[in-house]
Amino acid sequence: MVAAGGSGSIYKSYGAPGGDLTGYKVQAYFSKNFVKSDTSQTDGYSLGIGQNGVNHDWVPTSGAGGGYYGGKTGKVTENLNTQYLAVSSSGSSYISGYEGCNSIDENGKHTNSPNHYSGIIFYYGIMYNGNTTFLSPLNVPEEGHIGDGAARITSLYHNCSCQQYNYIQTSILLKFINNFVTLEFN
Repeated sequence: MVAAGGSGSIYKSYGAPGGDLTGYKVQAYFSKNFVKSDTSQTDGYSLGIGQNGVNHDWVPTSGAGGGYYGGKTGKVTENLNTQYLAVSSSGSSYISGYEGCNSIDENGKHTNSPNHYSGIIFYYGIMYNGNTTFLSPLNVPEEGHIGDGAARITSLYHNCSCQQYNYIQTSILLKFINNFVTLEFN
């Protein structure tokens, strides 16, 4: 599971929101009008890494967002009417088992399957981009998310040792902090 990062912004323009199956890029100044970029499940700057910004005398580009595939840097331009093009694209997200995802094998080669080679598969996943309003880890509506990544995983049932199936709902919140995972049980 990989949550995409949004890109940096430039003067008078938003950064691109973290992506879903694809990354995103901006369309205009002062606008939250975003379109899909060429960052996808199989292409981007690099697997897991967004491209660095480019220094320039007029308008330096922003840094691209990381993700399953990281975004690519924006375009250096001296045209005052199109400087928003210097905003880099965001990365793409990935959930094992999610339709439209393209997993890699242990050698980094794409399998054309959404299922990860580890055998860990998530069912009924929902993937949001950073331009969507959803509940934060604290159950507060927010557009996108600032801070550490989070995923809410709900167990639909479990098998008891008494061979009976008890259908319970247990909510587990995974928090990704500096590449370490912590579990919180609700």
